[in-house]
Amino acid sequence: TMTVTDKNIEIAKGAANDAAADGAGITVDSGDGDKTWQWLDATDSWTSSEHIRIPDGKVFGFASDTNTYIGRPAADTIAFTHGGGEKVRITSTGSVGIGTINPSNKLHIQSSDDTLALFESTDGLAQIQFKDNSSNANLPTIGIQGNSFYFNNMGSTSLRIAPGKVGVNEAAPEAYFHVNQNEAHSSTYYLDSDAGVLIENINAAATKK
Repeated sequence: TMTVTDKNIEIAKGAANDAAADGAGITVDSGDGDKTWQWLDATDSWTSSEHIRIPDGKVFGFASDTNTYIGRPAADTIAFTHGGGEKVRITSTGSVGIGTINPSNKLHIQSSDDTLALFESTDGLAQIQFKDNSSNANLPTIGIQGNSFYFNNMGSTSLRIAPGKVGVNEAAPEAYFHVNQNEAHSSTYYLDSDAGVLIENINAAATKK
């Protein structure tokens, strides 16, 4: 055991710069492999060769921003505090709460804002898919394309809401309400031009009524 009465221990004293101090630190010489805490110039950081664990009631934080940190408010729970208030919590059951410390679902967002989430794609489509233990490869999908909102099922569009138009089984509605029956038993189009309703069957050689 080494006892040091000075409040500070200097390592690599006299090093001209960070590069000269590279690798300075503390090494525990073990037969199972050295355990190190070192300054690495390449990463501009202190690096440990082992796990780092902190005691209960302590946090990972910032010296100049003491009310922003990562803590452990309860067993198997992680909380992210920003500006003195907890903003995100991951509970022991794996639920994530944003704006709430008691999430009631796997993802629970609580806020006084009207818009609670934004999902943004950088290409021409943005969509969310759903899956359970019996779903096949063609997953049910909700998405947008331009200003149109659509529901896809089994790989095709079941419902599309375009600006001022609704399409059922129709990706490009041609009337205010356009139903594509996608069945071959009839070849008739039913069109009401005044009401803007179009009901269409799969056979294109049709008459209009």
